[in-house]
Amino acid sequence: MLLTLPWLVPGMIASWQVYVLEAARTPIGALDSTLWQMSAWMQWAAWILIIRRVALALPLDRIGPAKWVALHLSGTVIVAAIQLFVNAILDHIFNPIFDHPPPLLRIYRTQALLHLDFTVMVYWTMLGSIYMVEFHRRFRQRDLDAARLSAQLAAAQLETLRMQLNPHFLFNALNGVGELLHSDPASANRMIARISELLRQALRSGASHEIPLWRELELADAYLDIARMRFGNTLSVDVSISPSAMDVLVPALILQPLLENAFHHGFGSRSESPRLEIVANVDGERLRISVQDNGNGVSSTKDAGFGIGLSNTRSRLEAMYAGIATLALEAPLYGGFLVIIELPARVKVNTTEHALAS
Repeated sequence: MLLTLPWLVPGMIASWQVYVLEAARTPIGALDSTLWQMSAWMQWAAWILIIRRVALALPLDRIGPAKWVALHLSGTVIVAAIQLFVNAILDHIFNPIFDHPPPLLRIYRTQALLHLDFTVMVYWTMLGSIYMVEFHRRFRQRDLDAARLSAQLAAAQLETLRMQLNPHFLFNALNGVGELLHSDPASANRMIARISELLRQALRSGASHEIPLWRELELADAYLDIARMRFGNTLSVDVSISPSAMDVLVPALILQPLLENAFHHGFGSRSESPRLEIVANVDGERLRISVQDNGNGVSSTKDAGFGIGLSNTRSRLEAMYAGIATLALEAPLYGGFLVIIELPARVKVNTTEHALAS
């Protein structure tokens, strides 16, 4: 349509021009002038489709410059010969100045003398237009392919980060089982069962990179149950979640590395009154999640080289939210360690599932 419909414009202008300007000299009907001029101009609509097929089937980079030039020089001769011959036939039929039409060959020679240069120019203009449209189409397609590849790369990166995270958690959890195996075998057995249940829930949530915060809290609660078996009744966990934050989408397993950081780097071997506070609220269009402990403070995390859990979390946020999500680390004056995550507060409510889970 882009290549053929524009030929309607000069066809209509020429039809009007012949009908109005020739009326004073040699009257011609509106229908005859339209058939005459539209037939002459709309030939180019057919030619451009043929030229396009040839040009795209035999491009310059495939056949080489010499063959390409020879191809289109031959095409110019063929198109000009046929185009001018058809125009001569149309003149022979419709031109009102011919009371006694001259031989067709004479009209053809006149057409060639008057319009050959124009016909050659139109051929090469059409050829350039065809390549321009094709280059634009390929440019857009390349952008679409690049965007698709970027999305696939981001998804692969997120999946790699998730696969790094799960073994890291598993190794640390099994170390906790090892600590209890001799001193408290019953707790070690319960911890193994809880780890198995947590892994099943994590795998079930792994189908999507984002889940509602309420489901993420269920996973965090399962992880906290494992921690309670290790620290016993001395562990205190305060959870404060605003209702408006419950359905906000967050990266799956976003809390687990923050909790793990607190238990394995913040508390370490400390067993006296470990306390953990989890807070989440929505401020405008942003969700703010904070995890704070009263452990050994920022020095333990620095000594640990920032840790794979926090590094992994920061990388996931960068990949998923392209710079509009942040992870900040703070050291409160009264001790301990604070991790703050801020990300867009996007909601995809599934009220039935939420009600069943509640």
